[in-house]
Amino acid sequence: MDKPISKIEKIAVNVVTYNRKGLLLECLKSLLKQTYPLNAIYIIDNASTDGTYELLKKEGYVKETKNNPKTEITEIISIVKMSCNRNNDQEVKIHYIRMLKNVGSAGGQYEGTKRAYESGFDWVWLMDDDIITDKNALYHLIEAANLLNQKNEQFGFLCSKVIDKHGKITNAQAIDLDYEKYQYCQWSKFLEYGLVRIKLSTFVSMLISRNIISVIGLPKKEFFIWGEDTEYTLRISRKYFCYLVGKSNVLHKRTITSFPSIFAENDYNRIKNFYFMYRNNSYIHRKYYNYGIIDSLIFYCKLFISTLVNVFRILFGNTNYKFLKIKIILRGRWDSMFFDPL
Repeated sequence: MDKPISKIEKIAVNVVTYNRKGLLLECLKSLLKQTYPLNAIYIIDNASTDGTYELLKKEGYVKETKNNPKTEITEIISIVKMSCNRNNDQEVKIHYIRMLKNVGSAGGQYEGTKRAYESGFDWVWLMDDDIITDKNALYHLIEAANLLNQKNEQFGFLCSKVIDKHGKITNAQAIDLDYEKYQYCQWSKFLEYGLVRIKLSTFVSMLISRNIISVIGLPKKEFFIWGEDTEYTLRISRKYFCYLVGKSNVLHKRTITSFPSIFAENDYNRIKNFYFMYRNNSYIHRKYYNYGIIDSLIFYCKLFISTLVNVFRILFGNTNYKFLKIKIILRGRWDSMFFDPL
């Protein structure tokens, strides 16, 4: 870690979890080792059935509750201390919120961000339960925020470099290649400080200020899963410059390291989730990449052709649950034309 940061901000972390109690525990332990102090951790439990609450209670992260989690949203507030040497006396409020049903990653990020924003935190740090943070990950994000403020650079969000369990880059952010003054891209403007301007990112160690939330709003819970982070970061980067912070590192312990594919998927329950991928991604392209009538016509032509290609790939390819997958693709594509989240 470099020199200490003089101004200490109030920071809340939002962690969305569902039936991954072991990974959640690893995530929480890494958060409490941060060299930059945290004030609160919101755990949004999407009605887990694997004993998540019981494990958190056993490990001292949550208390006993008399509420019935099956009939009302349960929030339990506990206080723990950070374990980093510099922050041994730093108390962190753990807000454990158990939802009545699984509202997906989108619903969980919406719920936690909303609660943190309404509680007055300066920053909200977004992630899933399978993220293991380097102890200096948050420090370098805040360090970058201070640097950009000193340079009078108004920015939307900051995010970390992400590697998978094999040490390879994953969840790679898209560089902002938009042209500006003199027709040059400005993605490398702060490269000497390890900052790269990006256009979109995932909810894998993403830091956003309450000022930006007040302007942009919250993640769209209607997405449920897949694409909610793309939509939110595109919504932000349309108005503000956003940056990848090279010094900030996190590990994404995802089970499947390759990009999700309905053609290769053999889990019946996961196949159903691809409906949201096809619906949400088509909506995002319609919303953010169309600039007029001609673009719209081209988009719908491409959508039609892509749908046909996907259907033929499934019909004549070596894959299971063929008719279910075709149904998912057709329904997702069709619904995307009318999907209009709040």
